[in-house]
Parts: sequence; structure tokens; C-alpha cells
Amino acid sequence: MTVFTLLLVLGVAVAFFVVLRRLTIVEQELRRVESLVVRLEERASHFAAPPAPPVAEAPAEAARAPAPIAAAAQRSPAPAARVAPPPRPAPPPLNLESLIGGRLPIWIGGAALVLAGFFLVRYSIESGLLGPAVRTALAALFGGALIAASEAARRFPRPPRIRVSPRCSPAPASPASMARSTWRRRSTI
Repeated sequence: MTVFTLLLVLGVAVAFFVVLRRLTIVEQELRRVESLVVRLEERASHFAAPPAPPVAEAPAEAARAPAPIAAAAQRSPAPAARVAPPPRPAPPPLNLESLIGGRLPIWIGGAALVLAGFFLVRYSIESGLLGPAVRTALAALFGGALIAASEAARRFPRPPRIRVSPRCSPAPASPASMARSTWRRRSTI
């Protein structure tokens, strides 16, 4: 009963922090949308046409004009057409150098961590450090953590990836790289 109460309290605490995080994200999004609305209102007021001077009408003709025509005459001009954003550039193709130099060591390290965790749990079970009740509780916690992580990955937006061109990225400051970049700048001037 105490394990169930502990898990229940832990679940409530996790749910509280998830809701608190989502509330923070929603508030940030609301501030962003409000600032966009303010900017759009400023643009709209900038492009708004000045009020038309009053035109003297004949009273008999104004009384006989149908309501839809009079309403159409008082409408503001049509809003400007929306401009589509420029298309995103295509992602760079996957080459062998980026695979071996960047992604492969990360995957190998992740596999090593998974195997280390597996063998650590196996050793602790074989030595009698983890009994059946503790194993069940740890499995439930691990399952809950995986569910929470998958839900967080689905709901929370990913930060945009920043792509830096090779010219702007900080290269290792070796004398050869500095001399090469200096020589390139002088040769283009």
C-alpha cells in the first residue's frame, strides 16, 4: 500500500510539473501572438487610407438608394494580398564524412550506455540486490518515464535548428587555418 501511495504522489508531482511547463509554453506563445497582432495593427494603421471628405448628396437620391449599395460605398478598400514566404532550402545531402565524423560516434556511445545499463541491472538481479517487488516498481517507473518522455516529445515544439555556414563557424584556430583564411581574404580583395 505504501508503494502505491508513493507512486501516486510521484505521478501527481510529475503531472503538476508537466502542466506547469505547458502553461509556461502557452503563455510565451500568447505573448508572441500579441506582439504580432500589435505589429500588424501598426502596419494596418500605416496603410489605412485617410478618411474621404464628405460629399454633398441630393436628399431625394440618398433616400432612394438601396442599403447594400450604400454599405458597399462606405466599405474600406480591400486588404493587400498575402505574400507567400520563400521556400526553405533543401537539407544538405547525407555524406560519408558527416556520418562517420558526427553521427556514428553518437550512436555507438548510446548503444554502449544501453548495454551498460542492461548488464548493471542483470548483475544486480543475479547478486540478489533487486528483489521482485523492487524490480516491478522500477519497471513501472521506467514505463511511466518513457510514456512521459514520448508525450513531451509529441506536445512540446522542437527548437529550430540553427544552420551555420562553414565560413561563419568557428574553425580550430590552428596557424594553418588562420593563414589560409587570411590568404583567401587577400586574394579576393
